[in-house]
Amino acid sequence: MNTATKHWTHDAIGACTGIAGLALLVAIVAAGDAIGLGVGAMIGGGCAFGVLACGLKETVARRSDRRSAEAREALFSSDAPASAIVPMPHFFDATASEFDAARQPGFAPVTSLTEIQVLRQRAARGREEHRARLASAAADAAS
Repeated sequence: MNTATKHWTHDAIGACTGIAGLALLVAIVAAGDAIGLGVGAMIGGGCAFGVLACGLKETVARRSDRRSAEAREALFSSDAPASAIVPMPHFFDATASEFDAARQPGFAPVTSLTEIQVLRQRAARGREEHRARLASAAADAAS
């Protein structure tokens, strides 16, 4: 069942319930006795009060939205100073073991994957250079 069908069924159920409630109200008022007229007057008054309250709420919300839009326009059109770039101060990590008086045996610094890969590449280049120096020294000694 898709969303459009769900909304349609909810609307249909709501409309049927409203029609049934209205038919019940008409039946109570049409009976003509004092209780029926009293119940009808109470329900009618409550409905009228609800419609009036909804209208008042919408009016207040529109007025509030208009005022906030005008305030935003005034804020953007005012001569506000330009924003300044403020450098952030450098903070040291107080939990790092380098700044502690004694090394903590359970402390392991966090190293990123990229940093580890760079260190491995440097070590591999160093090994290659060392092997090349040993091979050239061996070749010089042999000749």
